[in-house]
Amino acid sequence: MAKSKHRDDQLFAAPCTFNRDVTCKADHTVAGNQTVTGNLVVTGTQTFTGDQAVTGTLTVGGLLQESGGALVATPAEAVLTFDRVRHVRHARITLTALVIAVANADDFGGEKILDLPDSNIMILGTEVDLVVTKGLTASGIVGTTDIVMGVGTAVGSAQPLTGAMIDVLTAAFTADEDVVDYEQHTHDLSSPALVFADDSATGALFLNIAAVITADDDVTVSGTIDIYYVDLGNVTS
Repeated sequence: MAKSKHRDDQLFAAPCTFNRDVTCKADHTVAGNQTVTGNLVVTGTQTFTGDQAVTGTLTVGGLLQESGGALVATPAEAVLTFDRVRHVRHARITLTALVIAVANADDFGGEKILDLPDSNIMILGTEVDLVVTKGLTASGIVGTTDIVMGVGTAVGSAQPLTGAMIDVLTAAFTADEDVVDYEQHTHDLSSPALVFADDSATGALFLNIAAVITADDDVTVSGTIDIYYVDLGNVTS
């Protein structure tokens, strides 16, 4: 498929159709409808007032703006600085043999699984599909040991897990199993988790565990964690 490349700003005062890949190295503005049957890459800001149909991949390095449905500042003293589109994002974290240690003196443990961006984040939903293998150390986490695992915005620091340690997901497991499946999503809970991260660079999510034991041990975790969220930005973005 042929490609169309433009290094300057693009302004189309009428609907446009591209039957090829399109790459714009600057801003891209369309006053009507736009149809691209290939991939569209814009390294600047894309603004369109009509409908946009892209059959390939749409990549925008700057802002993606549309004119429909914008708020209107009414008094003369008020100016609408911007009204931006914030899309739902889907992130998947794949764990392969992640070891979470549990000390006898604590009966809890946790590992950070991701850092949140320096922004306000609203988590719409979370789903875990994990296999948890117990360490089977004598007097540690053996087949008959009840364990509780969860996902939270704070690392595990107490037994039982409470508050921010399990503010995204929590689940209990039955005993008499050396390997347990941790499969859950937010809508299994009575109140689906909605978490707003503070506007700081320290936000993170943790996979936590609690188990009452009398010897140091660990669990090994493999599988996926899916997170559906919206980056609401902050006062500078």
